[in-house]
Amino acid sequence: MQASNFSALARPLDVSYRSNLVVIFLCLLSFFIALPYQWLYLDTAFLDSLWWAAQASMTVFFSWALGREIDPDVNTSAFLAIPFSLIAFYFAENTDWLALLAFLMILRICSHICGQKLKVSDIVLVLGLTAFLCWRGQYILGFSTAVVLLADYTLSPVNRKSLWYALAALLLGIVGGLFFRKDLGYEALVFPEAWLLGVALNSLVFVAVINSYKRPHSTEDYKVQPLNGSRMQAAQLIVLLTLLFMFFVYGYGSALSLAAVWAAIVATNLSRLYYWLTRHSPY
Repeated sequence: MQASNFSALARPLDVSYRSNLVVIFLCLLSFFIALPYQWLYLDTAFLDSLWWAAQASMTVFFSWALGREIDPDVNTSAFLAIPFSLIAFYFAENTDWLALLAFLMILRICSHICGQKLKVSDIVLVLGLTAFLCWRGQYILGFSTAVVLLADYTLSPVNRKSLWYALAALLLGIVGGLFFRKDLGYEALVFPEAWLLGVALNSLVFVAVINSYKRPHSTEDYKVQPLNGSRMQAAQLIVLLTLLFMFFVYGYGSALSLAAVWAAIVATNLSRLYYWLTRHSPY
């Protein structure tokens, strides 16, 4: 039974594609390298080592998945994001997995890359996760979810029910911002000026990438029709603005907890700069 029968946001790993086989191999490889490194070399408790290895594997998957959603036209971007994410995970180890899941859903809803309208199960998951994140103090993700659902209501193919879902997410964001604002405990960054410069430069380059997505070459999963350029650009822009708001409102340390998303953007920028400067086509 296909996952698409239960969720419009599911993208199964079809092993007939070589890139999917590669990422599965990399996830397993990272796990089986991280486990003995923590357990045997660093003499960490086995269960702690097991969790650390599982997180290393999830880092590989999330950075690849986010890269694939942010820049679906260029397969290189998804794989280039992996080493950047692993470096951040190794030195920081404070990845916000639920926030990464929220970003992944935001991208899939807005881009419509899965090719289906949202199902009831999707709305329960999206609004449930949004409510929890807002309660935890990440109300900005509530507002971002509302904007994404509003885009799903207005952009082709139109989903009329998404207007009500957007209002629900907006209400969650407002309640979270008014009553659940709290210190999220992000650590202060070393050399914050360098981080600020890096964020500014990558944001500017990514705006140029967004502008290039007026006519995506990739297709939706199930209907096999080209992605809507307006939807794709909206998804990329919403993700960028959400990251910037979180960076400045919650503190620069939020960049490390969301390193997989930033890594996907950095990888996209680098791959696109390479193709632009060498005048090669990625297609």
